[in-house]
Amino acid sequence: MPEFFDPIGGKSKPIQGLRALAVLSVFIFHLDSNWLPGGFLGVDIFFVISGLLIARILFKDIEANGSVRLKNFYAKRFYRIVPTAVTVVILSLPLAYFSLLPSDMRDFSASVVGVVTLSLNKMIANNIGYFSPIAETQPLLHFWSLMVEIHFYLLIPLLFYFLRQKGLIIFAIFGLIGASLIYADSLSSWDPKNSYYLLPSRTWELLLGVSLFIILKSTAHLGFSVRLAALFQPLSMVVLFASLWIFDSSVRHPGFLSLIPVVATVALLWSVLLYPSGIVARLLSVRWFVFFGNISFSFYLWHYIFIVVFKAETGDLNYLDMIKVCFWTIMCSLVTYFGIEKYCFNYNRYSFNSIRDRFSVVGGCILIVAFGVYGFISNGYESAWLYKQPDTVKTAYLLTKRASNFESYDEQADCIFRVESFDDSLRPQINRCSLKFGKGILVLGDSHAIGVWRLIKRIRENSNDDARFVVGISKGGCKPYKKTPGCTFDIYAEQAEYFANHFDQVFYVQAGSSLVWDEHPNTAHIDKVVEFLENLALFMDTIWIGPRIEPNIDLRNFIRSGCDASIEPDFGHKSRLVMLNSVLNERLSYSKVRYISSTLLDVNTFGSCDRLFWRDTNHWSPSALDQLALSEDVKSIFIGENQKNGF
Repeated sequence: MPEFFDPIGGKSKPIQGLRALAVLSVFIFHLDSNWLPGGFLGVDIFFVISGLLIARILFKDIEANGSVRLKNFYAKRFYRIVPTAVTVVILSLPLAYFSLLPSDMRDFSASVVGVVTLSLNKMIANNIGYFSPIAETQPLLHFWSLMVEIHFYLLIPLLFYFLRQKGLIIFAIFGLIGASLIYADSLSSWDPKNSYYLLPSRTWELLLGVSLFIILKSTAHLGFSVRLAALFQPLSMVVLFASLWIFDSSVRHPGFLSLIPVVATVALLWSVLLYPSGIVARLLSVRWFVFFGNISFSFYLWHYIFIVVFKAETGDLNYLDMIKVCFWTIMCSLVTYFGIEKYCFNYNRYSFNSIRDRFSVVGGCILIVAFGVYGFISNGYESAWLYKQPDTVKTAYLLTKRASNFESYDEQADCIFRVESFDDSLRPQINRCSLKFGKGILVLGDSHAIGVWRLIKRIRENSNDDARFVVGISKGGCKPYKKTPGCTFDIYAEQAEYFANHFDQVFYVQAGSSLVWDEHPNTAHIDKVVEFLENLALFMDTIWIGPRIEPNIDLRNFIRSGCDASIEPDFGHKSRLVMLNSVLNERLSYSKVRYISSTLLDVNTFGSCDRLFWRDTNHWSPSALDQLALSEDVKSIFIGENQKNGF
């Protein structure tokens, strides 16, 4: 049997150096995203490298044995990943238990079960955006990329196993690259969380790594390839570094623009492997950089755990905290690398046939699941957490819990109800209510619209006003300019005449953050909202309630402080939203759409140790709703003659 031609051979040092660059990019981004806005692209670099190395294993197996040995492949991947990951998760349990608040501990408990069941990335996609502040409270958030790689490892050998012929394999790979990239770009526009976290929209990056191995095998013998690699080497590194600085959370990623850093990574790997004497290849092959690449897997698993733990204790990381994070991450990485990774990486030294090895992995998984399930059903070990806290912290914590209790506010009647989207099943209920009460009030928008629906309901209850029915159709994140699963703004526009037959007023509400771009109004988004509302205004009285002034309160700091009422909300962005209200008011001054500035609904205070006006960074608490509902100016907006005659 001919010897397998390996274009990588012993030239793995630049690859390890690039791994070091990737993990450092992610680490810096997680420490402070302002330092390296595109540092999250380090994960994309990892994906390309993983695809390259997996292709090497699979093609070698085919050329040596005529087919992929699935059992052998899965066993080696298992020993490479699982023991280290399980060890890190187990050791993270006490760190999380002693540092996280119960609400965060409950989410963490669910996430550890997600790691064991390989569903963590889907759980995160359903609940957390990567760039959301909530992400900073979840120690295992970064494991999502490991889930993607494992899912890829489970599926890619099947492609090689069933197709077998190299021509068919290559054709399928390039076809899947195109399909996955197009899908990723489309999905990122209307469902960015699923696009970011799940394999179908990340497959193209991993398969580009696979295709790189094919290209290397095809070009390694060509004389001009080395000269071309010498040219591409510094150029691709410059493009990659520029991407790490230029890309940020506003870029639609993954998508067509993501080709820039990913193709740059492919070109860089191709060039350093073909021309290892180039300056970039030699820089990536520096001894300590290579060593850092060797421990990059352990480093990646540990780094975010310590970042979250220290943030949970101090709120924000100062420079001393960052030094501590670096120290503990490196120390724990060295322990797991030498104690677990190097031992388990050699298949012959770690066999799942021994009782010890079975117990260590299976027992560890059982421990993780038991901890996670109980942590979830006990609301993040809430009772144990409260027991060890001083009275002031208990008071603050219970106050924040009450600030999120909308049970009485969300009680729905036959004709006072709220849903997340509109479909034909609602028509009989709406028809029945309009026959009973006449035309009603419709509230549309995102999660801020939910607050307005609750406010109208509370005002009506206080005023004993049951003359009209009120329907809220609102869901967090729903905007007319943003295609999101479950959002039905297109239907509202299409069914405007139907709504006009049953509602004489529609209130539209949304958060203002996406209507401002770099201190200036986002005119593209504003135009889309105005277009949507003016279509409704042709049929019924349409009112846009302006974006509210958000305090950006960190309730975790409030709890840690023991209900310190002197903590001030962060109104640093208040001027932007005040400006936005002014711009929108002027924009709609000659429109059929009426505009109400949020200053009439302003809760411009943090609250006190007796009550909180905000349940999080930008949503009203029950106390805020109660206070607003007593305001005559607010009541005039939603009930009385002002509803019909303007303001």
